[in-house]
Amino acid sequence: MFIGRQRELEALHSALSRAPALVILYGRRRVGKSALLRNALKEIPHVSFQATRLTDADNQATFKEQIARQLDMGLTFPGLSGWEHLINAIRERAKVTPGLTLVLDEFPYLCESNPGLPSVLQKIRDEVIHEGIPFNLILCGSRIAFMSELLAERNPLYGRQSAVMDLKPLPFRDAVQFFRDWGPQDRVRGYAVFGGMPYYLSLIDARETLAHNIEHLFLTSEAAPLREEPQHLLEAELQNVGRYASILHAVAAGANKRGEIINRIFGPSDTSDSISPYFERLIALRLLTAESSIDVDPSRTRNVRYRVADPFLAFHYRFVTPNLTALETAPPKELYDALIAPYLDEYTSGPFEEMAREYVRRYGREVLPSAAREVGKIFAPDFDVDVAGVLLDGSAVFGEAKWSVKHVGLNQLSELQSRIARVNYLKDAARKYLFLFSRSGFSPQLIQLAESDPLVRPISLKQMLAI
Repeated sequence: MFIGRQRELEALHSALSRAPALVILYGRRRVGKSALLRNALKEIPHVSFQATRLTDADNQATFKEQIARQLDMGLTFPGLSGWEHLINAIRERAKVTPGLTLVLDEFPYLCESNPGLPSVLQKIRDEVIHEGIPFNLILCGSRIAFMSELLAERNPLYGRQSAVMDLKPLPFRDAVQFFRDWGPQDRVRGYAVFGGMPYYLSLIDARETLAHNIEHLFLTSEAAPLREEPQHLLEAELQNVGRYASILHAVAAGANKRGEIINRIFGPSDTSDSISPYFERLIALRLLTAESSIDVDPSRTRNVRYRVADPFLAFHYRFVTPNLTALETAPPKELYDALIAPYLDEYTSGPFEEMAREYVRRYGREVLPSAAREVGKIFAPDFDVDVAGVLLDGSAVFGEAKWSVKHVGLNQLSELQSRIARVNYLKDAARKYLFLFSRSGFSPQLIQLAESDPLVRPISLKQMLAI
């Protein structure tokens, strides 16, 4: 099932229509890069090669076989060898097949066994541009640091790309389409558990309950598809993964300040210089997010809070990783009932709050006169404001997200107004829109007030999810 990605498809088609193009596509493991390329290239002549961690000679041999098969070059192709000759053979075919596109998927694997490959591609790219050959090249990879490094000034391909696409997880409205038969509350809980990674979402059996899917995909002692996923993810990008995993576990368990995290997992001999790279690396890999209050300069504050960036990882490190021993013997349903069900709604309140910010950031234009310029959160000494931001027209937006079984009413609106009055962020804004996001709906009095006050915006789950 291919859901969403319309903007990404349009961007790819636009780039490839201006042949010769060089597209760099990267993103986290499981984010759906290969699926995006398959859909984007349906009507475009192409050759696609999925690299593996084999020797350079083995990858070349497999590449040659795929080219011969996909371009029907079986009679003349076997005599060629070397990446330059192999890719130039495809380039020559592009002279009679305009727009022919070569995809090198998991490109970092090729460079592990042949570090000179980017220089080969630089030479070919320069010749293609000079000769005006309508030959497109897409380099795709999951190792974010490596793919970003391709664009650095010191590297051969610097400045030669036509487009760079950093593929992110699906936004929540697209993600919940994988379980569209569930009710609104379970859709939010489902997103809080599985996040926006298409591979994880594709494993869900929407005919079954959320509880059944958690039991099957995480808790089954043998062959649970997602039980070891975080370990595989870290091992693909990092060495000595233990401390990185411990940081994610500490944050998922509620330690959101640097000092709290350090006290939990680092020893007295560790220095700030030795610890910082762990945080920086996790942030660079989009596994950890460092957030500061939107009303302060991030470079001048030490009040930074950390959050596991991916709901799936947050769920896993909160509920699954700490209980791996129990998973070996206890029945999945018993594990779910004892360790997850009583705490699932308390956990969901965090992702729901982030969904509220994302709603204003991505979908707020549905109920606002202008799009958002920036959206974040306010951290005050004794309270938080869940949503705070400014629109392109200068209007302010403030909001609270309540994952509660009770209706949100005038008391919650009054509390939000009281908190806004105590902060200086956009104090002089001509208009201040007040958003209230609720799991369980709103009181009749709040609904009546919102009907007469255009600045009050109660947002239900159905409106939030567009269902």
